[in-house]
Amino acid sequence: MRASATDAVWSALARALFARQDLTSDWVPSFAAVPRSAFLPDIIWPYDPGRGDHVRVSRFKEPGRLVHVRAL
Repeated sequence: MRASATDAVWSALARALFARQDLTSDWVPSFAAVPRSAFLPDIIWPYDPGRGDHVRVSRFKEPGRLVHVRAL
């Protein structure tokens, strides 16, 4: 997923949280600044809609894929 698509996913999440008043305006800059990958475990199994299955992604063996996956 390109950075702009990733940004769009997190922007949509921020808007939804803001609309529900779960995210206040003073927290929006912090929400935007924190890298989500810091909160992912070392191995994750995200769903890959292209394959129709879950795929194993390792932070250590495939660090480039983690950047893509964190927005799924």
